[in-house]
Amino acid sequence: MMDSLDWLGYLGGFLIVISLIPQAVKSYQTRSTRDISKKTYLIYLTGTGLYFLYSVVISNGPMMLTNGAALLLGGFVLHLKLKYG
Repeated sequence: MMDSLDWLGYLGGFLIVISLIPQAVKSYQTRSTRDISKKTYLIYLTGTGLYFLYSVVISNGPMMLTNGAALLLGGFVLHLKLKYG
């Protein structure tokens, strides 16, 4: 059974992940990424990747799930940035 701290972790992670969705959708629909900073997404993905590895080492499910999803969405936006400039 999850304790209240796990739910807090899932909620925080969920909000972080969904904050990436509008940018991913807009970039995909418009094929325009001119106003997106490649450096920002590289730093974001590096930090999120390290945080994901940390969550694996400490076996924290909420962190693994949300950081994994954030890596996928952030990686998708960076892919679009590299593809469309």
